[in-house]
Amino acid sequence: MACEDIELRLSGLKDDKRELEENLEMAPPHKKDLFEANLDRIKGEIQREEANLRDCRAAATAADQENLDTSGFVGTVEVETRSTARVWFGLTQSKDAGDWIKIGPVRAWFTLDLEASDRPFYLAELALLMEAMRGGDHVAVSHGGAITEFHRSDPNDSFAVDGVRLLRSPMLISA
Repeated sequence: MACEDIELRLSGLKDDKRELEENLEMAPPHKKDLFEANLDRIKGEIQREEANLRDCRAAATAADQENLDTSGFVGTVEVETRSTARVWFGLTQSKDAGDWIKIGPVRAWFTLDLEASDRPFYLAELALLMEAMRGGDHVAVSHGGAITEFHRSDPNDSFAVDGVRLLRSPMLISA
């Protein structure tokens, strides 16, 4: 879903570049500098979108190769308040370090959408995340490799969560 959006933007930029190159030849001399500057801008955007597409495909490939569950320790929980009710959280590989889990080449961010029709479910998951963060418990996050159309820090770094499980060690009962 996200990779297709990048491919569409890239196709549009390439069309713009081709059209601008054709118009550059026919441009009046006093406007050639303007056309060339615009062409340079479009070439830069094409390079960025090509890099984003490579990263998107790498993340999608990595997600396909994973079992689509990611395990770790809750390292941070953040709430987005800019006209949306979204919770972001990141996982670390160890309890007390900042060794953030990556999917593909970028740090993975997981999201809970509190505006969804199933808000009680997501609020229950949020409670599990907060308990795991306080207690240092290991969690498994199910995301199905669903890369969201938005991103937190880098393109293709956000995954929509469809389940959270606490992975606690068995209780020991002594008689």
